[in-house]
Amino acid sequence: MINDLPLPVNRILMIDRLTEYHNTITQFSTKRENLSSKQKHLPALRLVCFILFGVLVYRYFNLQSLLSAILAVTILAVFILLSVTDGKLKAKIKHIDILLAINRKEVAALGGDYSSFDPGNEFVDQSHDYTHDLDIFGSGSLFQFINRAATIFGKLRLADYFSNAFRYNSEITGRQKSVEELSRMVKFRQQIQLIFYNQQIAESDKDEMTQWLKSTSPVHNFKLLKILAFGLPSVTLVCIALSIPGIISFPVFMLVLQLMIVFIYGKQTIKVQQIITSKSNILNRYAQCLHLIENTGFQSTYLADFKKQLISSPDSSPSRAIHQLSVILKYMDSNLNLLVAIILNGLFMFNLHLLLKVEKWKKDNSGKVPVWFNAIATFDALSSLANFSYNHSTSTQAAIRAMMATKPSISMAP
Repeated sequence: MINDLPLPVNRILMIDRLTEYHNTITQFSTKRENLSSKQKHLPALRLVCFILFGVLVYRYFNLQSLLSAILAVTILAVFILLSVTDGKLKAKIKHIDILLAINRKEVAALGGDYSSFDPGNEFVDQSHDYTHDLDIFGSGSLFQFINRAATIFGKLRLADYFSNAFRYNSEITGRQKSVEELSRMVKFRQQIQLIFYNQQIAESDKDEMTQWLKSTSPVHNFKLLKILAFGLPSVTLVCIALSIPGIISFPVFMLVLQLMIVFIYGKQTIKVQQIITSKSNILNRYAQCLHLIENTGFQSTYLADFKKQLISSPDSSPSRAIHQLSVILKYMDSNLNLLVAIILNGLFMFNLHLLLKVEKWKKDNSGKVPVWFNAIATFDALSSLANFSYNHSTSTQAAIRAMMATKPSISMAP
């Protein structure tokens, strides 16, 4: 291990990376200061705009001044623009703060402090052939030394690499080349950590998704459901249009009928919501991670093959598919608003359309999701190994040569 080298050699091995991390921290700190200087005045400007908008609206209603109305609309547009800009700047500052934390942890690690990294205590197994004897897991272990996994999947895969090394012996060459490539991709590796930073991701998230994908559909007659979802709202909307000029009376019965049918299918919709709506936030994280992998070029065959497995065609990318599911879940959440639910379901039977979309998504992607999770696990675990390779990539031989300047009695073969 690198820490077992003589102290002067160890320092030479670390100094280049320390300098790089410190330079990165300085760059991010400067960028953060610039963004903060732009953002700090926006709340006050928004307050001024809000007050001015109120004054102009008051003047318009009291004086019926067209100029006041125009100015009020203009000020409102400025207020919205400032709010959007403020939100974007805050998001950028938050991202920079995370990247600063990531790089500061690496500086601490190179200084011998690994306390901020997960030691993998749950993987300690005294009956294992070698992991317990070699301190592979636990506080101060090799796992804590190397582990930078951002997801539970990557953490489990990295632990599996250590515990069941022989299982992956056919992949050793491919993984070595992958680690070598990823070690040079600092931005890519830190972007994965940024996406999942401080996210509470449990293995149960994956298990619940898998169970839902394997479960039988709660909808037993899709053809009937489609007829109801598209046919009844069409008839209802036509009846409403005819009732406006007084040709027929307002179709209250049709609205009530649609709400009753939606209520009948309500249990199926709620069941889907309970399983996956709570996963909406983390699903977006998965989509971001997969989008990053999809849009990154890889030279090593091992990584390129994983990318090919993810993308069978440009229109079926996993990030897009997960984003589609996330959008459906957001619409499902909108039904929690009772007034919105009554209007949307009474007019369009909205819940039935969402149920159809979810079941179609499940049918189209159930076989692909395990591949997506496997890709995230592999890239996350290999990124940990690549981070170790990057931190300690300075040639030991070069370090010894540097030492020779003060120890001329030492000779080296070319």
